[in-house]
Amino acid sequence: MHLRSLELVRVLRRGDKESSKFSPRPKEYEAGCAPILADANFPTSSICKRGGGKELRADGHPIPPLLDAILQLMPLDVYHHPVAVMEPVEAGLKVEIWQEYEDVIERHHGKRLDLERVERFAFYERARQAYAVIHTGETASYGNIILKMGVISD
Repeated sequence: MHLRSLELVRVLRRGDKESSKFSPRPKEYEAGCAPILADANFPTSSICKRGGGKELRADGHPIPPLLDAILQLMPLDVYHHPVAVMEPVEAGLKVEIWQEYEDVIERHHGKRLDLERVERFAFYERARQAYAVIHTGETASYGNIILKMGVISD
């Protein structure tokens, strides 16, 4: 399923008729559910085929604007590691895109949240537990991000 930023948020928030995983909120949307924004190099299809969540496609879209769109409607769980990123295999590698993620998150939550760093294979395992993996066109290395969603107040 190919989506634009705002369409993606609508699917995540309100539901998708094609998928029982995306039934209307609040039945399936629960605090703590975890979508993944996957970079262009992430093995989204194989993760989803091996027990992962719904595969959504946002090819050509970088992650920061998608993250911004999602956080406009779906808050993070700010209590326990709401954001996780894939730890680089190369020790000490500085991942520039993480700064952009922190900036977007701070704009929406009014404070900086620590990014939990998760070892590569543990990240893949978490991806299999996610309710959605959104494959993006993000080209930054280690651009993958897991979001733990919080409570939506109406």
